[in-house]
Amino acid sequence: MASANKPPLRTTVNLTNRTVEALESVTRLTDYSRTDVINRSVQIYAYLEGIWRDGGDVWVQEPGEEHPSKLKVL
Repeated sequence: MASANKPPLRTTVNLTNRTVEALESVTRLTDYSRTDVINRSVQIYAYLEGIWRDGGDVWVQEPGEEHPSKLKVL
């Protein structure tokens, strides 16, 4: 977690077309800014990677599905 007195890191990234579409989709769905979506996304990804690194699995249940399935990263 970032220290309260530490300035935010400013960086430049190159996004694929697929990622740009996903970013715009999430900003429309949530009303979060691009910055907020990217910040939240990296935090969630770090959490998931930690689970997978430690040998765990992440399961999701899609609406209408009877049983959860293992999360697959595209």
